[in-house]
Formats: sequence, structure tokens, C-alpha cells
Amino acid sequence: MSGHASPRGSLRAVALMLALLALGYGFRLLFATSVLPPPARMQGETTQAYRYARMVSMGEEIPQIDRRVMHPDGLNTGENSIFEEYVAGYLHTILPTVDFDSWMRFFTLFFPLLVMPALYIWMRNSGFDRTTSMIAAGCYAVILPAVLRARGGSLYRETVALPLIAATAASIEGWRALSGRKSSVRGLIRLGVSILLFLSALACWKVTQYFAVLLFAYLLLENTGAGRKTARPSQLPVVALVLTYWLACLVIPHMRHDGAIAGPASVAGLFAVVSLRVRSRWILAVAFASVLVVFTLLPASGSSGHVGGVLAARLRFPFAHPADPLQLSPDARLFWVSGYTGPSLQDILLLFGIPLILTAPGLGRFFRRTGTDVAGSRLMQVFLLAGLLGFLLFERLHVLLALTLCPVLALSARRNRVLTILVPAVLVLQSLGVGSIAQALRSVGVTERGRESLLTDRELDDLISWVELETTSDEAILSYWHISGLLSAYADRPVVTHTFFESERNRRTIQEFARTMFMDEEQLVELCRERQCELVVHQADFLLDDTHEGLLYLAGYADGRAPAGCVALRMQYAPESLDSFRLVFEGSSLRMYSIGGHASRLPSSSTHLLFRPDLASLLPEYGEGLSVVIGDPVGTAVGMARDGRSLGDYTLLSASLCLMTSEPGADPDAAIAVLQEIVSLYIGRSSPMGIDELARDFRSYLVAFGPDPMLRRDLALLLSRAGRTEEAIAEYRAVLSEAPDYIQARNELNALLSDTEEEGSSDGS
Repeated sequence: MSGHASPRGSLRAVALMLALLALGYGFRLLFATSVLPPPARMQGETTQAYRYARMVSMGEEIPQIDRRVMHPDGLNTGENSIFEEYVAGYLHTILPTVDFDSWMRFFTLFFPLLVMPALYIWMRNSGFDRTTSMIAAGCYAVILPAVLRARGGSLYRETVALPLIAATAASIEGWRALSGRKSSVRGLIRLGVSILLFLSALACWKVTQYFAVLLFAYLLLENTGAGRKTARPSQLPVVALVLTYWLACLVIPHMRHDGAIAGPASVAGLFAVVSLRVRSRWILAVAFASVLVVFTLLPASGSSGHVGGVLAARLRFPFAHPADPLQLSPDARLFWVSGYTGPSLQDILLLFGIPLILTAPGLGRFFRRTGTDVAGSRLMQVFLLAGLLGFLLFERLHVLLALTLCPVLALSARRNRVLTILVPAVLVLQSLGVGSIAQALRSVGVTERGRESLLTDRELDDLISWVELETTSDEAILSYWHISGLLSAYADRPVVTHTFFESERNRRTIQEFARTMFMDEEQLVELCRERQCELVVHQADFLLDDTHEGLLYLAGYADGRAPAGCVALRMQYAPESLDSFRLVFEGSSLRMYSIGGHASRLPSSSTHLLFRPDLASLLPEYGEGLSVVIGDPVGTAVGMARDGRSLGDYTLLSASLCLMTSEPGADPDAAIAVLQEIVSLYIGRSSPMGIDELARDFRSYLVAFGPDPMLRRDLALLLSRAGRTEEAIAEYRAVLSEAPDYIQARNELNALLSDTEEEGSSDGS
């Protein structure tokens, strides 16, 4: 910190900050345990972060070419930032007795809280008093947007990057406050700390390059102006930071791979250095803006093609995705999805509705305080505007806006004693009551955008267990990228696609996979042979998803309908019709197909709702697709059962039973009531269903809630009456294996066997 704080005051600040860190960790642990628990496994791109961090903790080097992903050629790991994996992995080596998964949960919960001391120091170096700075740090510990992104479930890049960026800004504010003072050893140490923090932030997160553009633009404007003289000691830090960035472009692998030396941040740094000597602010500003416009208009390709493609698409279609996906580039269709699209009204109100209201009392004061020349504190203004713009461009950047709002919230809290208590308390209540707030928004028509996935932790457990038991370590798997990351990280199997979009080759593979799934089976076989893999994962709800999140949109189908006879539809509804692929695994929403010699371990129950073509027509009629089925499967099943009973509709009753038997914790009494209604329809001949459909529903119940010898005996009796003697005998034998003393079932089986023998004798004579 700049300035001269008393030792006693510094010790009190340190003690209070440690207490706030402990309280913040406890609060986030409570949130992640009782309010919104994270998935059991890391998701998306963080699956590979988990895998690499585990390698580092075990003393292994992250390979330059990772052969487990982007099979068969592998991934050049230098194409992306992997700094956070080294941080988490090396720190775990200090605590080798701690389970790695437990360590990662602690690390991903606690490390983001280091923003708090960085924010405190930043505000103190910007001229704010100790109390205001401490309140701002406390607000960050509980504000909902920051808590959501750090629930201990995933190692996001910003987990490590945000504390480093905030600390870099704090350090820069420190030496900016020394303008006009003599250089000293302390000043040089501060400069060295700034350089190390800046380098670490650049190594950690590619978004830091955009932060560098803002930083250099800020320095440019601060160092220019009519008649303004910049003291000589402040010139060294500007030059040092720019040289640090240029050095990073040559030394840090992902920046070197991206050609960052020729990027906008590098040019901005050059202008910042020139501004030390050229005092015409407007000439430099116009020239700088012109260069940035040229960079924006240049066609994006390579590692940054997906970002450039999305930005261009957002400018062309500012409020929504076009109905025709072919109006977007393939990279824009791939990357313009949840997290990388603009926020919906629900996102804005849920995340920032309450904090923005709370900032109102302190907003004017914030701009007055940071608009002075004292300590160069305009940097906070730059961050606030950048956080707002970043959030509007990419919803995922809500963490940056949360950070930049905290100083304003602290100033609101300092207006009077009531607000001092009210502001933090309301932030705490918002985070703890996020579910109720989301429900209230839904009740007034403000709903989430897009569609959730049916994929559950239980189904992932089954899939990963199957892969580990039934495949060898060198068998590659073709899948959409988010499943690929899970399989490579947790099952340790090579996968064809990867979770890093920075690789242009990987993006092309994902796009090719999406197109091929809607072609003939032969094209998918050809792709598998080209990529040397024998296993293909089919995710049902991705096929049914006709929004911009699904494979249909990525593949370019404007009407949201898969072509008849394509391999995806056959994998979905008619696996027996496939010539080259064989179904070897089935869950609620996932299937695994093989063109090799794997043994099938399929369940004996009927398939899930998604895999039954006779029930596909129901999906649009219940909750506009899958949203209600996913959000409230039991409630949807009860509604279907009620309608099916009143209408005498077998399809609705069967769909209801299908949902009940596939949902963990469902009520067996409710399911047996639905099954009884189905049997009544069958016996009364008031439905076109046959014995095959009836037997499927019986077996679905038995697999989910059995064993039930009495119910299985009923099935055997119905099969016998329908003339399905062999199946009836098999069911009777299953009854007796479950209940050997079931005399009635034994007598009926003996009678059936006797009749069968007599029929055989009669046929022989």
C-alpha cells in the first residue's frame, strides 16, 4: 500500500481482514452446501483444468501434446492458458495428506476470496478510508454473482485470475499515487510486484489481454492533456508495464500462439508509451480509436476466431439469435451459447437487480471521488464501465461487474447507519434466497432462457463406470465436447473433441460431428474411422433441443427438425435399425454406441421418455418442451396421470409411468396406481395398446421398484392369457426365484407347463 499507515492500524486491518476471509469462506461453504450445491464433478472446460491440476499435484508434467484429447493427433496445451492448474496443483503438494478432491473444493471456494484483500488495498491506495474499503471487501464475500461462480465445484480460470487482476490494479494505484515523489527502493519493489502480478494475470486468463487494452488506454489518457505535466518517476512504471506485456507476448505460450504481439493490447501499450512525450490527448485518442476499429473489423480466425465471430454476430443481431442458423458463422453458432451470450432479463434482475438498487445512494459519490486527480483513481471508473460492458457482451463476465460494484456498494453503506447495516444484510439475504427470488421472477413471467440438460450425476456415474469397466485405456470416444471433457478427466480415456475452443482444429471437429450426426450412418462410420475411435456418445436431449443451444442449430438446420432417416434419429428411436453401430450403454438421456466388439450391459427396463418414439409427440404439449419435465418430473408425471385417467389415454398414462420409474425417489404407490389404470384400459379394450406395451410398462415398474413377486405373477398371468406362453413361463420362473413359497404361482406354472406338454404331444401325434 501507498501512504503511511500506523503499525497499530495496519495490525487491526490485517486481523479484521482475516476475520472477514474466514466469515466469507464460511458463508460460501454454507451456500454451496445448503442453497445451491455444485455438481459432483467439474463441468465443461474445467474438467481438463481438474485433470491437469491433478497431474501437477502427483508430480507429473503437463505434456506439450496431450494425447488424451483431440484424438488421434492430440492437443498442443500451449494453445490455452493452464496457469491455474499449476497454482492449484503445486499448492496441493504442500498438503499431500489431504485428498485431492477435498483440496480442490477448498481451493475453488477460498482462492476467489483473495479478491477481498486486493480490493481493500486498491481502495486504500485510491484514497478511500479504512472502513469504506473494508465494507467493500465484505460485500464481495457475499454478493450473489461472485458467489455463484465460486461454489467449490469447478476450477474456472477467473478463480485465480480475478484476485491477480484486482491485485495488479491495486499495485498500479499504489505507484500512481507516488507521482512527483522521488524514486526509492520501496517504489522499485512496488513496481516489481506490479510486474509479477501483471504477468501472472496474463498467464492465467486470456480476458486479461482485454484488461491490458483498458489499462494502457487509461494510462494514455492520464498522461496526456493540455498543459499537463507527468512527473518523471511515473514514466518508468508505464514503460515497465508495456515492456512486461510485450515480454509476455513472447514468453507465455498461449499469448505467443495467439500472436498477441500484434494484437490491440500491444498497440495500446505503444500509444501509452508515446503519450509520455506527446501531450496532444485528442490526436492520440483518435489515432488509438482508429486502430482499435481496424482490429475489430479484421476477420477473426485461428485461436480467437470464435470470440471474433461472436462479437461480429452480436453487432449484426444485437438482441437475439437469428432464426436461420446459416446467417451465423459456424464459430458463432458454436460459441454463442450459455455463458457467452448477452444476459437475459432474468439474468439481469436475478444477479444485479438488488445490487444496482443498493448502489443508487453511493453512485454519485463514487464518480465524484474517483473523478479527482488524487491517486489516479479513475482506474476504478474504467473497471466499472468495463465490467458493465463485459457483462452485457458475455453473461459469464458477471464476476467482473460484481467486483467493480463493491466500492459503490460500500459508499452507499457509508451514507448513514441504517444503510451500513442494510446493504450487507440485503446482499446476504439475496444470496441465501436466490431460489425464492428466481421462483418469484418466474411467477411474473420472467423465466430462464434456453433449456437445461437431463444429464444427472447419477447417470454420469453409470456412464463413467461403464467406460472404465468395459473399455481399454486406449479406446477413443467421439462425443459432444462437454461429455468428452468428463470422459477424459474422470474415466481417463482418449476423446476426439475437447473442451478448449481456442483450438481451431477442435472447433472444426465439433462442427463436423454436429453435421455428421444428421447424415446417414455411413458418414458417421467414416468419421469414426478417420478419427480412430469405436465408441460414440449420443445425448438425447441435445437432439430434441431446437434452440440455439442444440446440435440442430450448430449443424445449420433452420427448421429445428432432424432429417428423416439420419443416424441421430435412428440412434434415438430405432437402434435395432443400425447396421454398423450397436447399443452398448443406456441411461436416462445418454446412450453409448460401438462399432467394435463390446458386450452389452443394457438395463432390462423400458427406455426413458426421451427414447420412446410413441411419446415424442407429448413433449411440445407439456411445458413447451423439456423444461417442465426437467424442472418438475414428478409434477409432470402426476399431471399426465390425471389427464390420462380422465381421458382414458394410454399414451399419457405410459408417459407418466415412464417418468416415475426413471426419477430417483419417486413414490412407488403413485406408480402402481398408474400401472393399475393401464391394466384397466388393457382389460377393458378401451385402448389400442397390446400386450407388448403392457409388458414393457410392467417391467419398467419392476426394475425401478421391484422385486414384487405378486406384480410379476400378474404379468405372467396376462402374458399367458394373451397366448405368450414362453414369456409367461419365464416370468413365473422369475416369480419363484424371488419367492419360492409362492404356491399359487407354482401351481399356475405347473398347469401352464402341463398344457404346453399336452399341446406338444398333440402336435406330434
